[in-house]
Amino acid sequence: MLSEQAIEKYRAIYQKEFGIEISHDEAAEQAQRLLNLARVVYQPMPKEWLDRYNQLLKEQEKL
Repeated sequence: MLSEQAIEKYRAIYQKEFGIEISHDEAAEQAQRLLNLARVVYQPMPKEWLDRYNQLLKEQEKL
């Protein structure tokens, strides 16, 4: 759950960027969705993926 201050800050940023004033409820929903997206995107890479990535880089360097 976002704080009232965070929601109002999001509303102000949205207004500044898009020139559209959105409701408190709309701002709360959009801000929460943005945070959810950030959590998914910024998850640490699983070690297996990192190991495979490094392996592929080494193979690429040999070519």
